[in-house]
Amino acid sequence: MKALTQRLKQFYRPLEIQEGEPNPLPIVGAALVLFGLFQYAYIIYPLQPGSADWEFLTIKALVDNAFTPILGVALFLAGYTIELPLWRLAGARILTWFSLVMAVIFVLLMPLAVNDALRLSNGMNARMATAQNISATQQQKVRKALDNATSMEELEMLTTVLSLTPSLEQRARQMPKDSFVERREWLWETIKSNQKRMLDETKSLFSANKTTLRKDTLKCVGGSAFVAAVYFYFFFAFRRVRRKYRLIQDDE
Repeated sequence: MKALTQRLKQFYRPLEIQEGEPNPLPIVGAALVLFGLFQYAYIIYPLQPGSADWEFLTIKALVDNAFTPILGVALFLAGYTIELPLWRLAGARILTWFSLVMAVIFVLLMPLAVNDALRLSNGMNARMATAQNISATQQQKVRKALDNATSMEELEMLTTVLSLTPSLEQRARQMPKDSFVERREWLWETIKSNQKRMLDETKSLFSANKTTLRKDTLKCVGGSAFVAAVYFYFFFAFRRVRRKYRLIQDDE
């Protein structure tokens, strides 16, 4: 058993970088952090504060692109050794406060995402209510126009104006013995059917958009909480590294 343990240790021993050898991890980490900041600047610009659409989409994009700077900070931290050159010490100090600032930012993004989602949801509800009111108003106007119609020509004109399918002309060919009243009522039923179909399509789109909004809100809030927790971990980890380095310097 002891021999097996020794053999496993050979495969799973950590990467050791000898003194004097260049360590690429912190350099790659710093480059990824800078690239992540460039991504964030590209996402945020141009600023449109107060716009619920822009704020919500920006928060979503920030969460989606959070992995790059997180990986950069992790690589910088993973490249920690006992002997810290001056640039590494300065980088650790900068990333300590960078991690704290990013953690606070992502914590603040959570209530902002919820507020923007509520504003977007209210806007969707208002547009849906407007579409329903317009549909009802149009039906009332058409019903009044049909009631006031006195000839087939007036019915044909309504068919043309409303771009109905099938048209009254097609209906006349199919049912040549229809009376004026029968054709008027058929026209009314066709109009109601078309209005209902369009309203149902609007409701389906409304339902799909609401579902997408709920999923995106959960992603923004949950993602922001996770990213904030990771950055808080980095903040305390860098503080421990700097504290250990100060203790070593004091002992010397």
